[in-house]
Amino acid sequence: MKAKWYNLRQIGVLFGLFSGLWTIGIQAQQVANRPAFGELSYLWNPAMTAMGESMEVSMAYRRQWAGFDGSPKTAMLGVQVPLMDQQMSLGGFFNHDEIQPMVFNQIGMTYAYRFRPGLGQKDRLAIGLAGMVNQQLFDGLDLVVNDPDDNLIPGGELNQFDFNAAAGFLYLSNASDLYGKSSFYFGAAVTGLIPGSFDYSGLGSAAKYENRLHANAVIGVRIVRDVFLIEPSVWVDYAQQNLFNTHLGIRLEMIETFWAGLDYSSANLMSFQAGVYFRNVLTRDGLIKAGTRGSFNMGDIAATRGSSYDFYVGYQYMF
Repeated sequence: MKAKWYNLRQIGVLFGLFSGLWTIGIQAQQVANRPAFGELSYLWNPAMTAMGESMEVSMAYRRQWAGFDGSPKTAMLGVQVPLMDQQMSLGGFFNHDEIQPMVFNQIGMTYAYRFRPGLGQKDRLAIGLAGMVNQQLFDGLDLVVNDPDDNLIPGGELNQFDFNAAAGFLYLSNASDLYGKSSFYFGAAVTGLIPGSFDYSGLGSAAKYENRLHANAVIGVRIVRDVFLIEPSVWVDYAQQNLFNTHLGIRLEMIETFWAGLDYSSANLMSFQAGVYFRNVLTRDGLIKAGTRGSFNMGDIAATRGSSYDFYVGYQYMF
């Protein structure tokens, strides 16, 4: 019997458990859960790289389902650089994601080209591409199984690499003044474009951990009133095997002072976030943004999964 290992880390919170591997008692993910903070959305849609005119260096940490041992942990470091004269932007990132018995490391680069399609006076359409190198580390000593005699269960240690790519677009109705005037936006992206799998035959197992196509779409409105910004949005994640997760969110911000947000997921997950800005750091135009989020499960197995939390800090500099 051949076991297929389906990825679900981008929408892992989808049903409160991981997809695939039910036949051999292993849990796994491939793409990290989308972070709560919009500054990191370019990891899921490369067209969202450096949406404004500022360079940003970001760090984030997520602990998911903290109610049980070995729950997922994700850390991320990234940079986004707008090149306004060239009508493009560049980004780079490193992801570290851990859920026993697997560790995933990913390094990637994003590129977005911008132009005005002419549907509005100050609109912008961005087309983005991304390339990633993925590393999977597997340690059979950390594997918890129901049937230790199953010949599909891998043992020992494994270190494998593969490559993947993503593509997306983003339309902004008013790109010239993101904080001065109201606007709307929508976009979509596809990740996991290159088929492939991690092979465990070297560990005496016929199991395969297969890449699966992921997609996402977003639509939102930025309503600006003096120094306040209200931003409702809808984000939908999709993975092959007809798995969907929908996020309904709203963000309230006193521009460059503080923000607060609320998000509800179709996985019965409610999230709250808040953050502050620190102005004139290092330079006159330098900003530090720091935020945190707490997520609370509302389904029947909420107590089992436990809560989740995120931390984010970024330094933003206007060229």
